[in-house]
Amino acid sequence: MQIIRELRDEDPRHMSLRTMEKETGISRSRLDDLFHERMGSPSLQEFVTLCMLFHQRASACLEEAMKNTGQSHGEIIDAARAYEARERQNQITDDLVEPRFEDLSPLDLAASRDMNRDMESEIPDE
Repeated sequence: MQIIRELRDEDPRHMSLRTMEKETGISRSRLDDLFHERMGSPSLQEFVTLCMLFHQRASACLEEAMKNTGQSHGEIIDAARAYEARERQNQITDDLVEPRFEDLSPLDLAASRDMNRDMESEIPDE
């Protein structure tokens, strides 16, 4: 993101986050997080979109980033693959742990949101 931040600083348009949001479709809060290096790295789509916004080829920006880090192409690819594998594993874990409301029937979904569910279950049927 350092390279993108430098492109933004050098850009003669001096765009605000609000303007960048309109131009890219990336939310203002996400842009703020990216430029302040919070909440993770940009997705590939976000990176390419920001490069295009500043009239740069994404490949040129990636090559510059590789030069700055001193990493070889293979090392970066290996790190990206390891990151993707961790993200896939986290998604699998999230899917197993978190309830998926779209998988519930309407009756179960209503029951899961019913604040009186426990009280009503203790009332004997007549």
